[in-house]
Amino acid sequence: MKEFNAFRQYKKLYLKVWNRVYIYGFFYYLLNLITIISALAIAIIATVFIAGTVKYPNDMVNPYRSWFNNGTNYVISTTIINSVVALISGLLSFFLINKRFNDAKNRIQKINIEYTLYKGKEIYYSDVDKKTRDYILYKRVTKIVSYDRFSTDYLNELRVEYDTTKQG
Repeated sequence: MKEFNAFRQYKKLYLKVWNRVYIYGFFYYLLNLITIISALAIAIIATVFIAGTVKYPNDMVNPYRSWFNNGTNYVISTTIINSVVALISGLLSFFLINKRFNDAKNRIQKINIEYTLYKGKEIYYSDVDKKTRDYILYKRVTKIVSYDRFSTDYLNELRVEYDTTKQG
């Protein structure tokens, strides 16, 4: 059976968390950008509407008259744009993605602190050999990432195999 490499597993977990940071960050900033762009679009629509309502003297034609000035088109179009964008952006960005993005950033910071302790051979990593340090790093990072439910079975299998080879 292939030997378990704790440091390689740590790197995989680290990259997985970094990918989450990038993905959640992308969607978080994208949805916030959509909110800003929709506010700009509504401002432009309002400006065109206001410019089109101006009455010119002496039978002059208003060059800013547009589709928005016909009846209730302005109110309907701005309401539709504003409500759809506010609903989607508000629900996704501020409640779901923002929380996950911040959680992923916090996990990366904790993993970086743990790696700094590992490299400096501080606290848990002092007075042990490299293989044990690698395993401690992996074990602590799995706790940070909450990845324990997947790794526990594999580590228990390794422990059983190790115990049986040690006895036999």
